[in-house]
Amino acid sequence: VFLYVSGFKCCLVSSYEAPRWASTNLGVFLCIRCSGIHRNLGVHISTVRSTTLDTWTPREIELIRSRGNEFGRNYYEACVPRDVVRPDANDTAAVEKWIRNKYEK
Repeated sequence: VFLYVSGFKCCLVSSYEAPRWASTNLGVFLCIRCSGIHRNLGVHISTVRSTTLDTWTPREIELIRSRGNEFGRNYYEACVPRDVVRPDANDTAAVEKWIRNKYEK
């Protein structure tokens, strides 16, 4: 089901290939590291599920189908100032700061 969703091929933040996690309420796919950061935000911000281990509700499947990472980048990063660059995927602290700034503020 997920192979046909826009942006399924890589993590929203790190661009690591073949993400196996997703935020079901935000409608985006995540690598394992970014999914851990999203989990720490709390379920009131991001509800993380495995694309292979968890059972998804029809509503969650429909949301992820209608969104995906392309939508997530356009929507959740629309207010990021142009001079703020996406962090290096290998810098875990910078990635966490990027995620927290997007969703907690």
